[in-house]
Amino acid sequence: MEYVPRLPLQRPERAPMVVVASKAAEREAARLCDHAVLISADPNGYKPSVLEVAYGLSQQLRIPRHNIRVSRHRPEDFLAEFDFAPQQDRAVGAGQLTIGGSSLLIRPWRPVSHGPSRPWYFNAKISIEAMPQELWSEKGGFG
Repeated sequence: MEYVPRLPLQRPERAPMVVVASKAAEREAARLCDHAVLISADPNGYKPSVLEVAYGLSQQLRIPRHNIRVSRHRPEDFLAEFDFAPQQDRAVGAGQLTIGGSSLLIRPWRPVSHGPSRPWYFNAKISIEAMPQELWSEKGGFG
């Protein structure tokens, strides 16, 4: 059966994989907990752009624009990162942001706020050149 992208059931094999969080990943998660918020827009309301959300945060919360970085988180959500933790506290305290007549909900970022955990299946092909013959086994090459 030929492999077709985005159809995981047609992949030739599955193997368990464990991703270990490094100290850098833990530090980044802690930083996001202290400096980032999720902004959720109503799917039926006004759909603001990233710039509109950034300028709305700056104007309504009285935070300098250069201290805010906004990016898309999902099609209807935004991730706003602040340079300082008190700015995140001010945004969470406000609770909402009004843009174009629609209210956008502001929540603190948490590790579980990116969605439920789900399995991800990856297919990797590794090519190593000039490997000595005694390492031509899985145990020899990766042991």
